[in-house]
Amino acid sequence: AKFTPGTTKLQVRRAAFLQLASDGLSAPSEAISPTLVGDFSVAMCSSGYVVNWATGECDPCPAGTYWTKRRSDLPYCVACADGTYSSTEASTECEACAAGTYMPSGAVNRSACLEAPVGTFVPEKEAVKWEPCMSGSVAETEGNFVCEVCPENAECAYEVGNGSATAIASAGFFKYGEDAFVSCR
Repeated sequence: AKFTPGTTKLQVRRAAFLQLASDGLSAPSEAISPTLVGDFSVAMCSSGYVVNWATGECDPCPAGTYWTKRRSDLPYCVACADGTYSSTEASTECEACAAGTYMPSGAVNRSACLEAPVGTFVPEKEAVKWEPCMSGSVAETEGNFVCEVCPENAECAYEVGNGSATAIASAGFFKYGEDAFVSCR
């Protein structure tokens, strides 16, 4: 059969490894597509897009995934690996989480890295978990890549698995400003 761009119409059986963009890991299907029209000698989606067999259109890979051609040279969307993310649709690669952030194993939403919680830190990029601050150190905000030394005239108690959330003034002192502890007179 001769295919004429814009006028040739045909229906195709869904092939293994092609998927709906909304279905992250779809299985092969025996369903028939709607009528497709176009020049089938060049019918393909651009990088970052996959065929949506329900509409015959190219849909972008969703945020949190990236586009690849690994199986049989057919494109599909894959979830970003632990420690990485993609914040936009139609990504062709995932980015490493920066120090101070992480992407845990099993995370469903991989469109943004999580910040290290208060009392913890993430020292390296592409991390999958945070680490608690040790005794004598403090992390009073989220997203730290190091814990600060406990300020002079303050106490930073260590709690197992929780780190130190705040520096508390030692007896006879009060907190003044962001991180200064001065003597009560």
